[in-house]
Amino acid sequence: ALLFSVLRAFNPAVYNRAGMAEGHQEGPKSLDQCLWRLCDWFWLTTSTKTEDEVRSAGLDGWALLEFHRLNLRIILRVAPVVLAVLCPLHFIASNQPGNSHDFISRLDIANLPDGSWEWWVHVGIVWFVVGVSTCYIRIAHEEFLERRLRWLQELPSPQVKTVMVENIPQELRSDRLLVEYFERIFGVGCVERAYLVRRSQDLRSKVDDFEVAKIKLMISKQRWQKAGCPDDWGDNLDLMRSNLVRLGEQVVAERATIEDVCRGRGSSERSEGDKLKYCSPCGFVTFNDLLTQRLASGEQYRKDVTEMTVGPAPDPNDVIYDDLVQDRQSGHGREFLGWASLIAIFVSWSPIIVFISSFTTLTTLEEYVPFVSDLCTKSPRFASFLEGVLATAALKLFLAFLPSILLGIVRKFFLLKSGAWAQIRLERWYFSFLTIFVLLVTILGRSIIITVAIVVQKPGEIMDMMAQSLPGASHFYFDYFILGWLQHAWEMVRFTNLFRYWIARVI
Repeated sequence: ALLFSVLRAFNPAVYNRAGMAEGHQEGPKSLDQCLWRLCDWFWLTTSTKTEDEVRSAGLDGWALLEFHRLNLRIILRVAPVVLAVLCPLHFIASNQPGNSHDFISRLDIANLPDGSWEWWVHVGIVWFVVGVSTCYIRIAHEEFLERRLRWLQELPSPQVKTVMVENIPQELRSDRLLVEYFERIFGVGCVERAYLVRRSQDLRSKVDDFEVAKIKLMISKQRWQKAGCPDDWGDNLDLMRSNLVRLGEQVVAERATIEDVCRGRGSSERSEGDKLKYCSPCGFVTFNDLLTQRLASGEQYRKDVTEMTVGPAPDPNDVIYDDLVQDRQSGHGREFLGWASLIAIFVSWSPIIVFISSFTTLTTLEEYVPFVSDLCTKSPRFASFLEGVLATAALKLFLAFLPSILLGIVRKFFLLKSGAWAQIRLERWYFSFLTIFVLLVTILGRSIIITVAIVVQKPGEIMDMMAQSLPGASHFYFDYFILGWLQHAWEMVRFTNLFRYWIARVI
């Protein structure tokens, strides 16, 4: 926090752009103002009102902040009880003859003897944690539902009255046919507008050619004027102008063709021949009232449930049109590669972590960094701390890159409606990774395949495996959380953005 405060005071362009935009970039006038500028971020973030947070960061941003506050409220209620009851219980139970455990090891649950009454204390604490967590989660969820309902009511028109239609059959792929189809179901005049997403790859290439020709003509004109407007350049300029006019006419003609086909105008032969080229399987339908939009979002329209799937329209600025123009058949191959990539990461995760861990041990570090060896020799406590941090460094290092890897796979191989859908898929897969490779990592061993094979053959073994491995894994979780604090500090300071800013200033 101190480092962040100092960097924020001397680099406002990185940490305080909003304040600079409002005209508060002037330096402090006195020592009191300087000290206030160092710590004002803490008071500003803790004294914000909910309405201000929603207005500034949106509902999603407020939900993230509220999620962090929810975790803080739960841990402030649960942690004192756990520390006051379980830690002394484990410490007293570790007072056995010949016990040479270190202080942290004496706090492990594994110190409790089998069949002792102390295990029932754990049962009570578990239900206490469940009860407190459920209570606070329910309160937070109810508040979120109220704000989400208010957010839905305040959605701007026409988004609030629009649905997105996916997997439209070939016989309904036009604006006019979509209007007629929904008016047959919900009544004449219920549709304000229908828009089929256009396939405009050819149009975009023609527009690019037009822009290139336009830039070339502009550059040639500038050179011609600098050369004193010689007469022998006239034919070349006329040729470039005629080429630009021709390309412009091609753009206009291509755009008109796309509109005629997608709107359902023109001859039937031409329309049927061009539908596959210009008409995508996705479109948007805007109704005249909100009730019809709600009714249309919950219906099944075809015998095949994968056809004519209707749902609320995403944010217009977040729509990924390149994915919407793809057919289901063309997307199956990409999705197969995506699933294969995700499964490959799952399967190869443990071997990769074990391989990286072999290079992040204290012995390896002392071998290649001499001053670390001297420091560990002089300070055994520092050696113990460093060894504990390095024990989970490989896992933390790989987890730091995991969201970017997963998001890259999702965006590359999966067909998405919008950027928000990519985030949802990322959350699902990332949650699975954290559950398996962090929470349950101690029961995996060196391969998830072997563990899954054992569980498939004997499903009841999963409880025995957890009972044998988790109680003795306290050190791993201690090290993981300590390293997690350093990771959060790194993210808070945003060194990547800061380094890029410094490099840009030097350049």
